[in-house]
Amino acid sequence: RWPGKTTPGSLCEQTIAFSDLFATLAELVGTKQIPQGMAEDSVSFLPYLLDSAKASAARAPIVHDEWTLREGDWKLILPRKKRDRGGKDAKPASPELFNLRDDLAEKHNLISEHPERAHKMQEQLKA
Repeated sequence: RWPGKTTPGSLCEQTIAFSDLFATLAELVGTKQIPQGMAEDSVSFLPYLLDSAKASAARAPIVHDEWTLREGDWKLILPRKKRDRGGKDAKPASPELFNLRDDLAEKHNLISEHPERAHKMQEQLKA
């Protein structure tokens, strides 16, 4: 809700991440540059707040942490190494790949149907 700035009840499909608040707030107060080394992957979503009809734009993949990457509608989650109760390394879970446009609840792992996409995303995450 932002009277006079956003249209009540408007909806925007643009993907954003929490880190995008840095660039958005910087632009809101008139600062275009974020200090070097801070929120390097932050992208301002202010234009979408001011014009919800603005067409969504492609953006660089979003790295959530060292195990998770979001690219467009796709989300890759790599397994984390876990320890069992005896202190020994347990088998890690399998990698997971979801199409969030079709499966927002992340119930259907599509890694076996799209191994090439999963591999590409894993390489992006490593980079």
